[in-house]
Amino acid sequence: MGDVILALSFGKPATAGGNALTAKWAGIFSGGKVPVVSDVSVPLNLDNRNLIYWIGSTDPEKHVSTLTLTRKFAWLYKRKGWNSVIVVCSPDYANRVVRDLKRALREVKSSAIISKAELDGEENSNDWYRGSEQWWTKIRIIFKIYEQILRCMPFRLYDKIST
Repeated sequence: MGDVILALSFGKPATAGGNALTAKWAGIFSGGKVPVVSDVSVPLNLDNRNLIYWIGSTDPEKHVSTLTLTRKFAWLYKRKGWNSVIVVCSPDYANRVVRDLKRALREVKSSAIISKAELDGEENSNDWYRGSEQWWTKIRIIFKIYEQILRCMPFRLYDKIST
């Protein structure tokens, strides 16, 4: 059926730098033509509201794990019959999103062409962390250490603590 954009939040509140940048880049990649699936913490402002699909909590301040979001996305992806996914999120977060997404798609017996958006904006890496209130997305070095710990963790343990 076509492409879909998976735009996941990065930090809290919705006004945090990572969420504003995710919304900006999702809008650019969508161009008003490609559907965007996101959690409610990303302040999407697309002209065509019919292209937006929300997953996760209805409360933008409630944390929902990456694995939970990708699992919800996988069911929607399968139901809609899309065939490729463009992941739009913080560049430091994208590898985990892709890893969890691949796992979630396998769980629903589906597959996808997955690509990470190349984000060449004027912002620097620390702009993604600006204004976040979550301890793990507040400072880049802390997030990188956090990601390293999650990457080394056996999936069974990661699954248990993240959902």
